[in-house]
Amino acid sequence: MEQNQNTNEQSQPQALSTDVKSNPDKTIPEAPTTTPDVTEGTPATPQPETQNAKPETDSMEVHKHPHHVTHPKKWTEYLLEFFMLFLAVFLGFVAENVREQIAEEARAKHYAKSLYRDMIEDSIKLTDAINISRDIALKSDTLRNLCRGKEIKDVPGGALYYYSRYTFRHWGFQSTNATLEQLKNSGSLRFFENYELEDAIGAYDKSARWVVSTIQIDFDNVNLGTPYRFQLFDANILDSILSYSASRNFINAFITHQQTLVTYDKQKWTEFLNYTATRSEGLKGLIAVGYLPALENARKVIALLKKQYQLDKE
Repeated sequence: MEQNQNTNEQSQPQALSTDVKSNPDKTIPEAPTTTPDVTEGTPATPQPETQNAKPETDSMEVHKHPHHVTHPKKWTEYLLEFFMLFLAVFLGFVAENVREQIAEEARAKHYAKSLYRDMIEDSIKLTDAINISRDIALKSDTLRNLCRGKEIKDVPGGALYYYSRYTFRHWGFQSTNATLEQLKNSGSLRFFENYELEDAIGAYDKSARWVVSTIQIDFDNVNLGTPYRFQLFDANILDSILSYSASRNFINAFITHQQTLVTYDKQKWTEFLNYTATRSEGLKGLIAVGYLPALENARKVIALLKKQYQLDKE
C-alpha cells in the first residue's frame, strides 16, 4: 500500500511535465508561500511580526516665503529696501552729528567759563594799573608845580621827598592768557559760533599784547631815573616815606617838615624835573592808548560771554 502511494507521488510531477509540454501557454501555478500546517503534537514556532508603522504626523507641505531667494521681487520691494538702507545711514549720520554738536557745545561752555574768569582777572589788573599810573602821573605833575619858579631850598624838603617817590615806582601788567592762548593754538575759537564774540576776543588779545610790550618802555624810563634817586635824596629818608604802610597823619607831618636833601644843585634838579615830565606824559599815553582800550575790550568780552552762556546765573 505504501509502495503504491509512493508510486503515485512520484508520477505526479511527470504528469505535470507532460501537461506543460502539451499546453505551453498554460501558467504554472505558484507554489504556496505560506508555512505548511504543523502536525499535531508539534508546538508552533512563533514568528516575529513585521508591521509597517504609519507615521502619525501628516506630511509637511512646503510653502515658499515671499522673500525667498527664488521668489521674484517686485520693484516696490527693491525701492523699500533702498529706502530702509538710506534711512539707516541717514539716521546714523544725524546721530553722529548730534553727538558731535553736543560735545562741541560742552567744550565751548568749558572754554567760556575759563575765559570769563581770565577776563575778570585781567579787568581787575587793568583797573589797578590805570589807577596807579594816574596817581604816579598826578604826583609827578604836582612835584613840578611845587618847584616851578622857586629855588629848591625854598620848597619843603618833605614835600620833595614825598612827591618824588612816585617817580621811582613802576606798575606792570601781565595778562592771564592761558585760556586765550589755548583757544588760539587749538583753533577752538570756532566753538563759540559767534563772530561778534570772536572779534571782541581778537581785539582784546591785540590790545593786551600792545600794553605788555609798551609797559617795558615805561620800565626802561624808571631805570633812567634811578641815578637821580641817589644823587638828590638821602636813601634812609626816602625809604621811610616809600613805605605803603605809612599813615595819613605821618605823611601830612612829613610833607611839611624840612627834610635834608643830598644836593640843591639847580642843574641836577632841572634835569630830574624834566625826567618826571617825560615819565608823566608816557604814563598818560599808556593809559589812553593801552590800558583803557584793553579794559574796554575785556569788558566787552565779559558781557558777550555772560549773555551767550548765562554765566551770571551760575
